[in-house]
Amino acid sequence: MLTSEDHRQLAERCIRLAKTCTEPGVAEHLMTLAANYLELAERALRLHQSATADLRRTGAEILRHVDLVPQASDKFVGSVAAST
Repeated sequence: MLTSEDHRQLAERCIRLAKTCTEPGVAEHLMTLAANYLELAERALRLHQSATADLRRTGAEILRHVDLVPQASDKFVGSVAAST
């Protein structure tokens, strides 16, 4: 899957080609393609930011849950102390 940066670079290539193109119709299609790549770059960036935020929230929830659940090593230490 292409990243936001990949899409942006493709858009830049299309723009450079459009500027040097001598055929107006082809140049117009290249600019349209560049605009489409820029839109895809924006979408990819939003998806990445959303996924990163979701991972942070999930990670924080896991850490909170881990802090609430007694660890197996805590039980072991407690049972050893009780048996001595």
